[in-house]
Amino acid sequence: MAGSTMLMAVYGYEMMSEDDSLFQAVDTAVQGFSQALIVQNYLVNTIPWLEYVPEWFPGATWKAKANEWRRQRDLMLHVPFEWTKSRMASNWVSGSIYAFFIVNQVRLCLHMYTGPISSRLTYDAYVAGITPIVSSIRVFIMAMAMYPGIQAKAQAEIDGTIGSRLPRISDWDSLSYVRCVMKEVLRWKLTLPLAVPHACTQDDMYKGYYIPKGAIVIGNSCRVPGSRPLDPDRFLDPAVPDAPAFGYGRRICPGIHHADATMFLTMASIISVFNIRPPVDVEGRPRPMKADIAMDEAVR
Repeated sequence: MAGSTMLMAVYGYEMMSEDDSLFQAVDTAVQGFSQALIVQNYLVNTIPWLEYVPEWFPGATWKAKANEWRRQRDLMLHVPFEWTKSRMASNWVSGSIYAFFIVNQVRLCLHMYTGPISSRLTYDAYVAGITPIVSSIRVFIMAMAMYPGIQAKAQAEIDGTIGSRLPRISDWDSLSYVRCVMKEVLRWKLTLPLAVPHACTQDDMYKGYYIPKGAIVIGNSCRVPGSRPLDPDRFLDPAVPDAPAFGYGRRICPGIHHADATMFLTMASIISVFNIRPPVDVEGRPRPMKADIAMDEAVR
């Protein structure tokens, strides 16, 4: 669902099935990117000069992977981009991000965003959108398996509010507890605390500590309390702020509303149809689960 939504939003492409060749191309590229982004996965991320080691050198199998991922990235950069470009040449109308660039390039002085730059922008938009949504859905599924009472309460709200049909985005206001579950999942496990640097625009004081104008400030999302048990009820109080899952200040993720809508629909749809339970052992007894996230792929 997340992949098809992002393809439509970024390129205006409607995915018909999971076997769709264009979707497979971009999905493979995103998987490679997700693995390469994690620093501890590959020593070259820490020792940059290792990039000059030849592929045949012992222990350099990572370089063959990197070259393959580069090829996949290039495919993702150009294949969906060229598809949208060719359709627009035939007067095709689309509300996609790339179509917006093309239609408004003169009015918004975006004429420089053509060719390689615009293909890179649309690539970045897709990767930045798909990665956090998929990762958060995985955390949600884990949470529902670990906290069946919360799952049952959310299902009861869905059943009592909309009946047997699937949730819609128009149900946002009426499914308040489901929204609280979504917020709590984002608070419980921040899946990619990137800590993007910010700069102070003026002198400031924080708890007696002087921060001069121009100082680089990094928001430490890992210090946001996340060890407390899962409790969506905390967000029933409107005074409780949302977790900083989308960043801070003017540099907050511009896709926050799209991500919220997609996660809300996906989470609500999953528990409206399925009961999520922990895995069982050979005797059919539930196996204990731990709320651990392995950072071997980029998650956000």
